[in-house]
Amino acid sequence: MATAAGAATMDAAAAMRYNAALKYAASRPNYLGGQGLLNVNKSIPYNKILKGSALKNLGEGGLGYLDGAMAQGLLAEAEAA
Repeated sequence: MATAAGAATMDAAAAMRYNAALKYAASRPNYLGGQGLLNVNKSIPYNKILKGSALKNLGEGGLGYLDGAMAQGLLAEAEAA
């Protein structure tokens, strides 16, 4: 239970970061004068958005695990009572 909640939290956060990075890449002008980055893998801001901060990633996974662990504990207590 705890693992599924943590994985779902991290999947949602990764999807949000990916969408934000794509939005950034599409909104930037390129060196040919058009709209959108031509080589997004070499864009430092794009890669920073996509990667996210280590503290944020740890929090996303940890909070999902903590919520799952609390729910598991609550369920165990309810069954024992």
